[in-house]
Amino acid sequence: MDTKDLLSSWICCRHGYSRAFLTGCLLALALAGSTGAQQTPAGASTTTPSDQAIQRPSSVRGLVRDSADTPIPFATVVWGEARQVITTTDSGEFSLTDIPAGKTRFTIRRLGYVPVDFDLILKPGTIKPVVVHLSPTPPSLTTVDVEASPAMGTDPYRDDRFRATGFFDRKAHLSGYFISPDEVERRRPTSVSDLMYGVPGVTLIGRPHTSSARYVSSSDHCRLQVYLDGHPVPDGDEFVAGSDIKAVEVYSSLLRASDRFLPSPQKGYCGSIVVWTK
Repeated sequence: MDTKDLLSSWICCRHGYSRAFLTGCLLALALAGSTGAQQTPAGASTTTPSDQAIQRPSSVRGLVRDSADTPIPFATVVWGEARQVITTTDSGEFSLTDIPAGKTRFTIRRLGYVPVDFDLILKPGTIKPVVVHLSPTPPSLTTVDVEASPAMGTDPYRDDRFRATGFFDRKAHLSGYFISPDEVERRRPTSVSDLMYGVPGVTLIGRPHTSSARYVSSSDHCRLQVYLDGHPVPDGDEFVAGSDIKAVEVYSSLLRASDRFLPSPQKGYCGSIVVWTK
């Protein structure tokens, strides 16, 4: 009943009508009052506070430490169905925002430590603190090849300078694709792109042997950062002559990449190509 009806009922009750009629007027006024109180004001939202909370994303603030409770910097944090990746800060901290509420999978890894996988149940609109401890990888004995030095002096491929880069150690322990010095010598490339043909997980975009060439991940369709002797260089295929190449490391995803050559996902990179010169 609207305001006009309420006014009409009040007027009726004010005049001298019978007791039965007055009783009916009072009952009509009471029902009109209760009905008006239950009506939802025009333009008011029908969303309940619980519905709004369900729609709010969650956040995670974490710290990665070793077994001695010392922070671990530059650890890789992989999360969600999309397997998004960030790295911890110098103090071993990481922060994630806008995570959908519910169950989320996390993976923490760092070279020299055993990876950790775990699930978190995130409540809507909350900040979840978490501390992850990584255990050192158990030491293992590897096969050592002993070879006689060539008669004219040192081995041209395994000299001390190149050994110090850690190429052979990463080849023995990581799952990247490695083009060793003897293979480079056998193939005699004119540029890096000559060595990329047939490398799994890598696609060349643009013209080879030119500055327009760049390398992308075949699975993730994002760019691969190129390093020359340990330092990042711009995209292209002209930054080094093929005759100067000694060896190449290829990591087609961040999950395979060496922590030493882990590019920034925020800049659109998801892997790396490392070129070593003679």
